[in-house]
Amino acid sequence: MRLTYKTYAESAVKAEKKGHYLEAAKNWADAKRHTTVQKNIEYCQHRIDFCERHHFRLKSMGEINKKTHACRNAC
Repeated sequence: MRLTYKTYAESAVKAEKKGHYLEAAKNWADAKRHTTVQKNIEYCQHRIDFCERHHFRLKSMGEINKKTHACRNAC
């Protein structure tokens, strides 16, 4: 299967919904590399910035470890 902008963007959305913001940021970066449409590039960068900020904010609050631990028990 050929990975495309759409594939990476959909993976990023799924990761965000699960609260996996660092994974989402990586997927948005991959999506950004697979498009030449300026609006898509700008949107991807916006999502990367958001996901990275959110990840580090949760990490500083200790929420990342709680989510990971809870997911291991429930997922």
